[in-house]
Amino acid sequence: MRRFGVILILLPSLLEIINSRQFIIEIPGLPYTVGQLSFILIGLAGLRLVQLNSLGLLGKSFAFIYGGMLISSLLNGNIIDDSVKSIGIIFHFLAALGWSRLLFKRTYLYYLDILMLGLFFYWFYYILNASVLASEFVSYSKSYQENRVINHHIPGINLSTASFYILIRFFSGEESFKKWGFVLLGSTILLMLILESRSNLIVCLVMATISYSWHRKGKSFRLLRWIPLILLGYFVITFMTDRFSFIEERFALDSDYQEQTTMGRREVYVRFPLEFAQNPLGRGPNDYKIDLGRVTLNAHNNYLTQILIGGTLALLGVILFIIKQVRIGNNGKWFKNLIYRNYPPQIYAGYVASVTYFLTLLTIDMGNLLFYSCLASLLSAEYIFDFHINLSSISDE
Repeated sequence: MRRFGVILILLPSLLEIINSRQFIIEIPGLPYTVGQLSFILIGLAGLRLVQLNSLGLLGKSFAFIYGGMLISSLLNGNIIDDSVKSIGIIFHFLAALGWSRLLFKRTYLYYLDILMLGLFFYWFYYILNASVLASEFVSYSKSYQENRVINHHIPGINLSTASFYILIRFFSGEESFKKWGFVLLGSTILLMLILESRSNLIVCLVMATISYSWHRKGKSFRLLRWIPLILLGYFVITFMTDRFSFIEERFALDSDYQEQTTMGRREVYVRFPLEFAQNPLGRGPNDYKIDLGRVTLNAHNNYLTQILIGGTLALLGVILFIIKQVRIGNNGKWFKNLIYRNYPPQIYAGYVASVTYFLTLLTIDMGNLLFYSCLASLLSAEYIFDFHINLSSISDE
């Protein structure tokens, strides 16, 4: 009964995470939606379970990022608007800290299962309905230009995050993926092709490789098992690009589209150090676009955006975040075995899904409730990692 009550309270946040454009309920006079408020209140209630001395490098990295953002808000001209937005974001971060401990409880793990399954099936249907179930197979990018669908990065990051959660949660054992897990991976990669999303496709391929390397038994790669899958993937991709010219145009390395987008991002990366140098203490949460002269653009990289917003402190936070992610990743197989043998599988599934999400942020800007949900899963995983690393150090002594 208590589990049902918690899920009911969190239903607005669950729906908003699935689609913040469609399932959103504004609250007149408040800066939060009903979904955000339910997420924050539950998370703040969980803060009582957090001890400051147990805060790991990931938690500290975001404290630097958001601390830099708050300082830059106070130093820039638009103090009131920037400060209000900064404080609102900090409340989301504190809620994520609380959620990171609540995720050790069955009720909230059950919520995580429902969230990721809902996220997957909603966006799976959305993509098919937009591109395949219509009267003919249409280009997603063309549909976007005609304002019939949303930007492909949104369904891409939502679907890939949920896919890797479901893969680990339901279709993998301690030492291998199940057959349906490979079907899920193949379907997800195919949908990234249909979305015409290069960045999401690359992230899915990278995460599939990393996840498999953490799950494979022993040190042998077992190439023979992969040959049929590699061949199947090759023929599917070849068929899609040959059959549909708009997919070939999107993914061909020598296409005009590739040249234009690559040039635009190159200009952003070249300009970024100059923009940062002009505001080393940050520009505040409402001024994060990069001026290229003829046009202003997002950085298309959440980490660069955070550095522009929070300045030097945010830069330090991003560096610490990367260091901790690499450290956990380098111990991926040990960490996976540790969780499978001692903790609920949702913890590890949430970790892999969150790595997928934050890896995708290297190519896009995003900061919705799914961001803070994934951050909570990362913080939960870090808590386990640090606890057992410290325990091992004590044992060695």
